[in-house]
Amino acid sequence: MNLKNSLLNLYLILGILMLVSCSSKEPPKVAMLPKVTVTQPTTEDMERIITAVGTLEPEDDVQIATDVAGLVQEIKFEEGEAVKQGTVLTILDPTNFKLNVANAKAASARANANLNLARSTYERKKSLYEKKFITDQELQEFATALDRTKTELAGAEAVCDLAKKALENSVIKAPRDKDNKNYVWEVQKRLVSIGEYVNAGKPVAELINRTTLKLRFTVPEKDAGYLAVGKPVNFTVPALPDKTFLAKIYYAGPQATEGTRSVIVKARFDNTEHLLRSGYSANVHFVAETKTKTLSVPRRSLRFDVDKTYVWVVNGGILHRKDVSIGIEEEKKVEIISGIDASDTVVVRSSTFMEEGAKIEIVEDK
Repeated sequence: MNLKNSLLNLYLILGILMLVSCSSKEPPKVAMLPKVTVTQPTTEDMERIITAVGTLEPEDDVQIATDVAGLVQEIKFEEGEAVKQGTVLTILDPTNFKLNVANAKAASARANANLNLARSTYERKKSLYEKKFITDQELQEFATALDRTKTELAGAEAVCDLAKKALENSVIKAPRDKDNKNYVWEVQKRLVSIGEYVNAGKPVAELINRTTLKLRFTVPEKDAGYLAVGKPVNFTVPALPDKTFLAKIYYAGPQATEGTRSVIVKARFDNTEHLLRSGYSANVHFVAETKTKTLSVPRRSLRFDVDKTYVWVVNGGILHRKDVSIGIEEEKKVEIISGIDASDTVVVRSSTFMEEGAKIEIVEDK
């Protein structure tokens, strides 16, 4: 009996152990499907925006030089000063110029007196010639003398005009633009000093005009077809980041530069208020083209494979790859020219690697 009890106890312990062992086993695992968020392509208006970095340049940047030699007597401007057209900038010592004018006037007066005397003499000799008192040769001598005094007077008057012009040029002024009455110069640099002797051709000041500024930038050759004279462009500058300015293209280079394959573009900006300065850098952007009711998808839905662009679409819970051609690219969306249509369900984001024919689970984008 003791043996039977022992065996019963052993079987009881083994049974309990088996029950505990079975109850501790985990339930079989179920395979989890990859999760993806999706979207439908939308139909909307899109703009192709071209961006570039440019530089503002003055409409004109010139060095004003003296036409005559002389001693600098007065400097009537300061660097950074705005000066109107015709404003006096520098005056050379006029002493020698005035003396030259006086001498030239005196020489002209003498030449004029000699001409009057020669003319009077010729008239008297001509009367005598008509009465046969002098010969043809004698009359011709007086006619030649009269012509010579005429030439001398013309020369003396030319010298006098040059002397007057030199005196006028000893006062150096800012250039005039008869077609632009609002043209205002600014003094960029002073290039002479009081008491300095300057030769003809010596620059006395560097002037710039920033009433109108030129915006210079380049665009890649692939975008050159969108350039046109008169097209507006917007730009911003770091100095005034909250303002956007408008310029108009007036020049598009006839050829692309060999090294960068880019085209030089210039636009004019009306800077009448003098808000901007030449030398500023500018962030340029302008609308190259606008398309209406075009198909687009979020930019983040695009995938790339060597020279191919594609998207994943979901059909019946199965992934399929579709190659696409893209057009206009904006910051968050891209135009789809071909490859999918508005009825396709496009994957925006996935939780794992995707492959053709894989089963997936669609979840909401959070």
